[in-house]
Amino acid sequence: MGFISHLKENRHIKRISKSRTYSRFRQHFPQSSSGYAEDPAMIEWKDAQPVIMEWPADIKKPVVGLVRDIDPYPRWTKYVRFLESNAIPFEIFDLNKSDWLEKVKNYDAVIGLYSNDPSHLDQFRRKYYFLEKNLGKVCYPSSFHLQLYEDKRLEADYCRLFNFPFAKTFTTYDKAEALEYIETLKFPVVSKLDPSSGSMAVELIRNLKSCRRLVNSVFSPQGRKTHLLYLRQKDYVYFQNFIPNDGYDIRVEISGNYAYGYRRKTPEGDFRASGMNLIVHGHLPPETVKIARQLYNSLKSPMLAVDFVHGLDGQYYIIEFSPFCQINKPSELHVNGEKGAYVFDTDEVFHHEKQLIWIHDLALQEFFRQEFLTKHGLSEPFSSNGFPELKNPKTEE
Repeated sequence: MGFISHLKENRHIKRISKSRTYSRFRQHFPQSSSGYAEDPAMIEWKDAQPVIMEWPADIKKPVVGLVRDIDPYPRWTKYVRFLESNAIPFEIFDLNKSDWLEKVKNYDAVIGLYSNDPSHLDQFRRKYYFLEKNLGKVCYPSSFHLQLYEDKRLEADYCRLFNFPFAKTFTTYDKAEALEYIETLKFPVVSKLDPSSGSMAVELIRNLKSCRRLVNSVFSPQGRKTHLLYLRQKDYVYFQNFIPNDGYDIRVEISGNYAYGYRRKTPEGDFRASGMNLIVHGHLPPETVKIARQLYNSLKSPMLAVDFVHGLDGQYYIIEFSPFCQINKPSELHVNGEKGAYVFDTDEVFHHEKQLIWIHDLALQEFFRQEFLTKHGLSEPFSSNGFPELKNPKTEE
């Protein structure tokens, strides 16, 4: 690791780089343009086991329009491997171009997301909804899941509606209500912005004076400056109770019959763990895996990532979730130095198995199973416990 890489990993540099001031300052200087990145992970993890579906011969395979993403750990390269391994026909599809409506007529399904940049999210939410409602296309992520993706306000509302243990959160689009509510708050409190990730735009508001200043700025004619030069927080607030915890957050990832995850340590002097890359591997608290599984079943998303904190009161609280996320390594659950997964025997019982699989493969398997096989009254071959079995071509040759 070179000097610059070491510098970026310094905890003080990490904290500064996550600040709104630094982010805005950095954007005044030349930055590399967005583009499709090489994917070294496909070489580094070339031995990852492919996921092979059993597709009935009498059901035609869909033609896929594949959208390439520009993330540094791209998903589309994993999607290509899955589609090729399963002989599912596809073409690269550029949803950004003006001819998207003509081109999309060639496809039965559209898969992928260009990026989680706010401007790109806005476009894809609109177009995926349009494709589903007007042209009968199926999309991954679906317009419903894409609306939840990076929308912390809707995440909180969903969990409140269906009684999931989400950290107490207050959102409003009414200034008078916001000013009245903050008088009752116990500080510090966490303020968040939509959309944002990796701890960006997550702030700890330490007192009433600062909170009142934030509310007045958000509801001002110009709105409040954010970490992005072109985006302002306007006419809404999101306040989440700060939960004193054991110094970690817990990420649980679910797809199909499999669960992965890890802990992330909070840097000294900070309260945020996401994006700090202080990963701690080992077994996950069983309660978090079960809660994540329940939320996954409720959302019916092909994959789901859920972030928890363990309060000093002994309870586990969801602080965010995402039906679509960036993952840079296969099988992100490490136990005793071995990559693997939790495999569910039932929704409440699971066991650990050694494996090396991209969760992107599992997510696409679930997508095709839900959208094309289940709707024909068929599904993946099921084991005796009622869950899809994973096919390993290496053991079936």
